Amino acid sequence: MSELLRVLLVEDSDEDAELFQRVLQREGFELEITRAVNAKEFSAFIDQKKYDIVVSDFQLIDTNGFKILEIFNTRHLDIPFITVSGRVGEENAVRLMRKGARDYVMKDQLSRLAPVIRRELEEYRARRENEYFERKLKESEAKFSQVFRFSPDPVVITDDKLIIREINYSYLAMFGLMIDEVVGRKIDTLAMWEKHENFIHYLLKMHLGAHSPSTECNMTDAEGKERTIHWSLKSIQVNDEELLLWNGRDLTELKQLEGKLQQTERIHAIGTLAGGIAHDFNNILAVIYGYAEMGLSNSEGKPRFHRYFSEIIRSSDRAKELIKQILTFSRMEEGKRDIIDPAPIVKEALKMIRATIPSTVELKAHIESGHHILANISHIHQIILNLCTNAAYAMKKKPGTLRISLDSIENFCRLQVQDTGVGITPETMKRIFLPYFTTKDVNEGTGLGLSVVHGIVEKYKGSIDVASKPGEGTCFTILLPLSHGDDENNITDEEPNNTLSNIRTDQKILIVDDEPSIVNYLQELLSSSGISVDSETKSIEALKRFLSVPPQTYATVITDQSMPTMTGTELAYRLRKYDPAISFIFITGNEESIPESVIRDLGQGIILSKPVSSGDLLQTLRGFMS
Repeated sequence: MSELLRVLLVEDSDEDAELFQRVLQREGFELEITRAVNAKEFSAFIDQKKYDIVVSDFQLIDTNGFKILEIFNTRHLDIPFITVSGRVGEENAVRLMRKGARDYVMKDQLSRLAPVIRRELEEYRARRENEYFERKLKESEAKFSQVFRFSPDPVVITDDKLIIREINYSYLAMFGLMIDEVVGRKIDTLAMWEKHENFIHYLLKMHLGAHSPSTECNMTDAEGKERTIHWSLKSIQVNDEELLLWNGRDLTELKQLEGKLQQTERIHAIGTLAGGIAHDFNNILAVIYGYAEMGLSNSEGKPRFHRYFSEIIRSSDRAKELIKQILTFSRMEEGKRDIIDPAPIVKEALKMIRATIPSTVELKAHIESGHHILANISHIHQIILNLCTNAAYAMKKKPGTLRISLDSIENFCRLQVQDTGVGITPETMKRIFLPYFTTKDVNEGTGLGLSVVHGIVEKYKGSIDVASKPGEGTCFTILLPLSHGDDENNITDEEPNNTLSNIRTDQKILIVDDEPSIVNYLQELLSSSGISVDSETKSIEALKRFLSVPPQTYATVITDQSMPTMTGTELAYRLRKYDPAISFIFITGNEESIPESVIRDLGQGIILSKPVSSGDLLQTLRGFMS
């Protein structure tokens, strides 16, 4: 059940007031809104009942935010005051904050409003807790002593000359102090405050002109680690004497979590970018691959050219697998599993690893072939890259050896990655597979690598074992179930038939792709095989061409999936209405973008992955047109 939020809203625009209400209701707030449209109404409403928060537009018809804030300050209310404006300016924003506004939100950034309100309500509750704490101080010195000294937050009490009167155990423990060392000294003479003299004076200055000033600073704790502490300053009465309560809150872990969240967002952004690049590169590769195949088929009697084209095709095959990995990463999906031999994948990954790890790391590999598993190629790459990257990092301070082996044991394919690095302590070992946990320096690791590896191995119903001694190195052993059965019989060396013999040639093929170079390649390939071909680079124009000719003019439509205005499947559904006998070949860089249900609905359809070999394409056409 959501908590009721009582809001005094100062807004003279009906539209903006309604927008304000919708934004907060969408964020889960149950609202009780009292609306004032000018300073006179605000002055009256502020005295009528209690509110949780005041939200005011900066620019009103008869006044502005400064006047509203001035009226608010005369009531000495300790509730948040937030300014919302379409244009406020940096200078005005600073003036508002100095005069007591808790925050300001631009109207074109209303998505910030709910988080700001939640934060301010939380700080308001914290202030109320401090007031409650102050009353308890007056009621019972003994009770105060217990609450104060054992508070989880670092707290200090000083007089107006900054002489420390009281300090709690959390403060002493955090900064490695003894109580006799600090009581009676000025707070700004303590080591952790030496670099923050201006910060102290800033708090004091704010304290004189606003309610409960607060801000953050970075301080070094007893272990030499930097901590982010949020300090607030408030006057308290103890035995008729006014003292200053310095209340700290350790935000270090919160800041780290924020950093990890930003890192995750960056990873997703990189994935999106990588997916876009991979898609464009797929189109380029499709043309390279296609013309290389055509060159190969026309290089008989020319061994040198035959060798050249064969090498281009082999390199294109490797590039094709890399693009699949990038696309799988960009989609953050599990990907399709096939029966594969991990040996060539591991060898390919090791080439990449050798180019990226320091030259002081010696790479030794023993890779056995023939141990087939049911897996996704991208996942095997991820396992190798993550384990080897971590191993290399463990040896960055001194030369070492990285050993990778692939073999089988009983019914499992065994992968081992061993380094001679710094090793893993027993305490760290308990946490290495936790998401975002990392022992690397800031900005050197996401803390996701081993978590990803562990997740993949679990999905494959395998196991992962870690053996390590500090100072001697680490060995990761992964066992993945071997794949047995009829599926392995699908592995064949049969070459596809690259001709269109025994098929009907009285019907045309329509090619549709927004990449002209792919259209040109496909047109040349099919035309050289005796097939009449029409082509379009726009799906709309392809639809017009199809409707302008008699039914059954085209036997098959070869179409890209990702095209502007109309996708390949959308085009297929429209063409199917006019010619139910038509068949479709979808050539795409992302097979998962076309659901199997679409292929079933269309009746005759098949998906081929870019870059498609000429043999696969011609063999598919033979099946449709024979």
